[in-house]
Amino acid sequence: MKKNWYTIALLALILVMEGCGGSRPSRFFILTSTVQKNSPEDRPDSLRIGIGTIRFPEYLNRPQIVSHKTANELNLAEFYRWAEPLQENLARILAENLSQLIGTDHVFILPWQTVTNLDYRIFLEIRRFELNTESKVVLVAVWQIVSGKDKRPVVHRRSEIFREADSLNYNSLAESMSHTLEILSREMADELTKVHGNR
Repeated sequence: MKKNWYTIALLALILVMEGCGGSRPSRFFILTSTVQKNSPEDRPDSLRIGIGTIRFPEYLNRPQIVSHKTANELNLAEFYRWAEPLQENLARILAENLSQLIGTDHVFILPWQTVTNLDYRIFLEIRRFELNTESKVVLVAVWQIVSGKDKRPVVHRRSEIFREADSLNYNSLAESMSHTLEILSREMADELTKVHGNR
């Protein structure tokens, strides 16, 4: 009887070790800036811009990369994850994109405790940012530009951006999501340039 218990325990240990050895390693991804870098002489450093709180839907606030199986069912890629919270990654790349597009090193991300004399503040609500059932990245955002001096809204926009992506290649998906963020950044930069030019 004692020998049988030893045998059972040994078999259980082997099964546990095989299960641990056979687990798939996770892969980690980030958004990156896809905006062409400006040369130093093209950067007048004129505008001071603050990026405020970026609101995200709760279903995107997770490490797994999210995509749609159907219109109402989501797929959470357990082994394909964001290397940092998507909300923070998006804010940093948005700031980098705007810095390159507008030509200023003075783009700040909330909190602004030590930042003064902002020309404009940007507030952003992300409503969708994932792969849809048609293998397209969809980015839906509502955003507002507010004057830094009198806190008056000067631009209010809704953006819907789509880009083809390879649904079986998560590196391609991260690249496509980065490109949609570039398009959104360009829309913001265009509005900032118009508003500032009309002052």
